[in-house]
Amino acid sequence: MPNHATPRAPARRPSRTQAVRGPSWLALVGYAGLAAGCLALAVVTFLLVVAPADLLRDRLVEQVKASTGRELAVSGPVSLVLFPRLAVAFGDVTLSAPPGMGGEPTARIERLEAELGLAALFSRRAVPKRLVLTRPVFALRVDGQGRRSWEFALAPARRRLAQAAGAPASDAPQVASAAHGGLAPIGVRILDGTIRYSEERTGLSHEIRSLDAELRPDEAAHALAIEGGFGWNGERVAFAGALSPLASVLQQGRSRLTLRIAARPLRLTYSGALDAAPGLALDGRVGIEAPSLEMLAAWLGKAAASGRELGGLSLAGTLTSTGGRLALADLSGTIAGATLSGELAIDTRGQRPHLGGRLAVSQIDLGRVLLRPAARPAAGLAPSPPAPPPAPGGSAGPGAQPAPPKAPGAATRTGAGTGWSEDVVDLGPLGIADAELALSADRLVYKDVKAGPARLSLRLEDRVARLTLEEIALYGGRGRGLLTLDGSGPMPTTAVSLALERVSALPLLKDAMGFDWLEGQASLTLELAGQGASERQIMEGLNGKAEMTTAAGALNGIDIGKMLSSIEQARFTGLGVGAGERTAFSEFAGSFLVANGIATNQDLRLASPRLRLTGAGSIDLGRRALDYTVNARIVGGAAQPGAVVSIKGLDVPVRIEGPWENLRFGIKGQEQIIDAVKEIGKHIKPEDVEEAIKGIIGGADGQRVKPRELLDRLFKKQ
Repeated sequence: MPNHATPRAPARRPSRTQAVRGPSWLALVGYAGLAAGCLALAVVTFLLVVAPADLLRDRLVEQVKASTGRELAVSGPVSLVLFPRLAVAFGDVTLSAPPGMGGEPTARIERLEAELGLAALFSRRAVPKRLVLTRPVFALRVDGQGRRSWEFALAPARRRLAQAAGAPASDAPQVASAAHGGLAPIGVRILDGTIRYSEERTGLSHEIRSLDAELRPDEAAHALAIEGGFGWNGERVAFAGALSPLASVLQQGRSRLTLRIAARPLRLTYSGALDAAPGLALDGRVGIEAPSLEMLAAWLGKAAASGRELGGLSLAGTLTSTGGRLALADLSGTIAGATLSGELAIDTRGQRPHLGGRLAVSQIDLGRVLLRPAARPAAGLAPSPPAPPPAPGGSAGPGAQPAPPKAPGAATRTGAGTGWSEDVVDLGPLGIADAELALSADRLVYKDVKAGPARLSLRLEDRVARLTLEEIALYGGRGRGLLTLDGSGPMPTTAVSLALERVSALPLLKDAMGFDWLEGQASLTLELAGQGASERQIMEGLNGKAEMTTAAGALNGIDIGKMLSSIEQARFTGLGVGAGERTAFSEFAGSFLVANGIATNQDLRLASPRLRLTGAGSIDLGRRALDYTVNARIVGGAAQPGAVVSIKGLDVPVRIEGPWENLRFGIKGQEQIIDAVKEIGKHIKPEDVEEAIKGIIGGADGQRVKPRELLDRLFKKQ
């Protein structure tokens, strides 16, 4: 069978068109690249040769003049920047001070870059998209007439715009908006800036360094975002916020501001209205938090770090401010561990801020505010030991060896330990501000002394604080007076004028001075002043006067009536002092003159149904010690049962001396006592007398009398 092969069709040759299709696309891409390169080269050539840099400079100067009324000068070179963004750079730019104010320019900018879109370069109305300010220095000054260098002439500019458009001045904001041609606002970036603030009238000055900030328009949110940070007083401060609506910011300088400021010593938040037209006006809610008041005051430059911990601060309220005045309403929060509420006004235009208003606080702790810990002794140096206690001038019982008695009223240094604090009285906080405040406090505290509720008024001026106690409840009674703290001189000065009525003497004197031997219902008046850097120094140099009347009370630690009854009954062993003994009285009173820390008294008196006591002596306030001789006398009624001799009407001198934390009591011998013992001696054995009176009775001339010599005198025949 024959094999018939199918003939193969001849191969087709590619058409000419198909053969060049691939290479033609490559050629087109190459031509397009070449065209783009030529266009870019042409654009660069145009920008380098005919770019309107001078036009942009003139436009910028014109806009600043129209918006602020100030002169913008460009002294440095003007250059075109192609990378990383297209921009025109101006060197050495200055913004003049307000007309008639003089002084340094409000702003100096080392380099100002105006970032542009490509189309802007070909427009006669080129407007930058963003300004970058490198190392600007802003000088914010308040001159002697109160004029501010940062207040711009916005109103005249708006009037000119309105007049140019043939519209009334009231329509100036709308005209200004139209003048902007509906263009989006520009962003601003500040790199390594400095802000210097100064007041010619007060000499106040501050400086902010290393300012980095970004103002970024957010057209979608109709807001201007703000964020950045700066360095101040050794701390880095971060801030972030927003201004909205954007149109209101541009047209009227009014907007809603939300702002957060955070630094280690302080956190601040604000949400409310901002009106920049009159300078700076706020109306909104503010929150302030500080972990440490001491750290905050030191950071603000108002006080040096003292080593004491005052506690933190947390406040919230409604803030309104304008022209350097701030008002805080609906104020609430905590300060130094105490809650507070009320209203506060702050005027920042003086040398120091001035505070006014009314505050209600749960507690005012004066010791926490005014005292700071004393410096510790250097390592290896031990503090000096306290002086030894004085030899007793009286006896607590038979066998004691009294020291020679001192004349009543003599000012003596007994050598007792001071007991007063060495903590430093620091009135530095008085220089933070001036103030005139009405205060109410649930508790008023100074160390162990506690009082309240209290109504007070504070007047603080030139580092002198006058705290008027209008009404205060303390220790079961009431009080009023004036406390003055003067920190204006090199040494702190403290003065008190105080009237207390019907207070409980025992807890008051124990908490205030360590007394625990006087109880009763007391009325006191104090007019005292002292100077010193510590509590001890103040007490050692105290001057003034004091009066005290105590009713229905007792002297703790001694029963003078029992001692006199023992003498009547010839029981000399009963002259000792026992635990829990008291000398009850219906009245105990006296007045004191205080000079250089020594309070002297000549009219001490005590009255009870069977006892009268008068005396004189001194209280060494610095050394916390007494040196008293009181004359005790039994009055009224018959002698006690078992009496062998009547000493009714006889003055028996009693010595009270030593540190008031550990007073010593005893009988001081006089000729009257000797005469009385002569009578007693007729009924007892001589050896009993010798043993009983040994170490108790001194001679009338102030010299020790040996017991044997006394017995010879007592029992010799007349």
